[in-house]
Amino acid sequence: MKICENGVIRDMTAEEVAELEKLAAEAPAPVPEPMLIQMSSLPNERRVWREILAGQRARRNIWRCTVERYRDMIEVALKNWCENAPEHLRKPLELALLSGGHRIRPILTLAWCEASGGRAEDALPMAVAVELVHTMSLIHDDLPCMDGAVERRGLPALHTAHGEAVAVLTGDVLLSAAFGVIAGSDLPAEQRSRAVTCLSSAAAAMAEAQAWEAIGYSAELDALLHIHAGKAGALMEAACVLGAMAADASGSQEDAAARYGMGLGVAYQIMDDLRDGDGVCTLLEACAARDLARAYLADCAVSGDDHAQRMLRNITEEVAAL
Repeated sequence: MKICENGVIRDMTAEEVAELEKLAAEAPAPVPEPMLIQMSSLPNERRVWREILAGQRARRNIWRCTVERYRDMIEVALKNWCENAPEHLRKPLELALLSGGHRIRPILTLAWCEASGGRAEDALPMAVAVELVHTMSLIHDDLPCMDGAVERRGLPALHTAHGEAVAVLTGDVLLSAAFGVIAGSDLPAEQRSRAVTCLSSAAAAMAEAQAWEAIGYSAELDALLHIHAGKAGALMEAACVLGAMAADASGSQEDAAARYGMGLGVAYQIMDDLRDGDGVCTLLEACAARDLARAYLADCAVSGDDHAQRMLRNITEEVAAL
């Protein structure tokens, strides 16, 4: 884990990590804010609340440290992958892969691996493969024949910088390479085979949903939610399931990961519709759209109290608060 100290990010010592986890474990459960107002006039209660808030801050710190640890692992792995790419495609690949992004999907892969009892390092090839497929979808989505976006993350879109042909072919390289990353991992052969099947199904669902948009679909809620499930839910679901697979999780754990990923992906897409005023918002009032998103988030329940499981719950809560 990492910590920011006087503006400098450094690795936490084992003692600091243990102390943070001890504080988080011992902290009382949060109490609604109105009770804080009622109790805060009493000295003993003020002391209790200081302890509660200290525990909450400790939990948030652990959550941030976990996310940063995952993100650092992913960034290093992606950079290493780019360095081994064909030289004539290195610049397009670096523009596409190393120009920022939240890395939410590969982070979910590592989190679900640890939440299922595995080591994040074992799931890193899966996480890289997921991000390669996601980046491919962004490149193709930006093309003039699709959304026609000229920028991505404040930089020129790949087709703007290198031309449409290079953009299409770079996306094709990323999609093909994703399966090679999984096939070349150290996981047992049966897990690698299942992982390739899982990711290929997600990539096919994304393309199918994109095709529905290009061809045109009926203006009905079920049709739109089907597209959301393909465009946003399928890869999010695969990211979570691949993490559980890397931990050699049980079938029930993989099912929980699938429900979490699909629910989170569709809910996030509905919230995106709310921000942009399109999609679901053309069929539902804003309050009804939010209720629908929260109904999908109801499938994102995660039990347990280790740092990865708490992080998954925090992600769900942040989407619900959008």
